[in-house]
Amino acid sequence: MYVEKDGRQINSMCKTQEEMKKNQEERIIATTKNTIEIITGKVEEVEDCVSNLEEKTTGSKGGFTLLGVLIILSVLYDSGPSLKCYSCINPVDSCTVKSCTVHFDSCLYIKAKTKTYYKCWKFENCNYNYLSKDLREETLQYECCKKDLCNKVKRSRSGKSITGTIALLVTPLLIAFWRLLI
Repeated sequence: MYVEKDGRQINSMCKTQEEMKKNQEERIIATTKNTIEIITGKVEEVEDCVSNLEEKTTGSKGGFTLLGVLIILSVLYDSGPSLKCYSCINPVDSCTVKSCTVHFDSCLYIKAKTKTYYKCWKFENCNYNYLSKDLREETLQYECCKKDLCNKVKRSRSGKSITGTIALLVTPLLIAFWRLLI
């Protein structure tokens, strides 16, 4: 169809626009194909990695090792809601046990001149300046700790116990060592 308008042919303009559109579509298709090839390559790499991991862990020793690690982790994992601390001022007999809120990440024991404090506390505020200002005490001995019920007066320093956190940190080292022996 040839229609003249202002000395130009409409048909040639349509062909030019169609060619531009076709070229743009071809570029999009080429880019899409290239992207699909890249993604396919990455998927194959992941599949190879998973396959290698399955081979390493499904052997008789590997399967038992993985199962053992999962059992140890499930036993040692503490999913408790929050830290528990003793909470009272100048206890006569005993303190109550309080579950600390999210903002308090440590237990505090303070022996001041006239009072003794047990409470939940924010670890970053566990310093003399902050404590003396907050409690309006000039002379004090204090200790912050991050384990459940660790702010008792009578603490045995000689006995150490393995906590879940330490066990979780040591477990990968033990597994690596075990694999070196196998």
